[in-house]
Amino acid sequence: MAALVEVLNKLLLPDNVVRRNAEDSFNEMMKVNSEGTIITLFQVMIDSNVSPHIRKLSAVLLRRTLVDTEESAYFKLSQQK
Repeated sequence: MAALVEVLNKLLLPDNVVRRNAEDSFNEMMKVNSEGTIITLFQVMIDSNVSPHIRKLSAVLLRRTLVDTEESAYFKLSQQK
């Protein structure tokens, strides 16, 4: 969970290079182990020891990952009907 929290922290930084690298890291995490990354996003979202900003970002990324895009789990499931 610590690795993902570190990436999420970097996603909130104003430095474009750091943020872009964090986006690449997150996307790689999703490619390599999407299920594990999604589970960890849930864990981060409900962990009261994690900063509220990081918890909110986790919720946004979960929504994007699960619902909002054509690559989302929801979209793929809805196409299977």
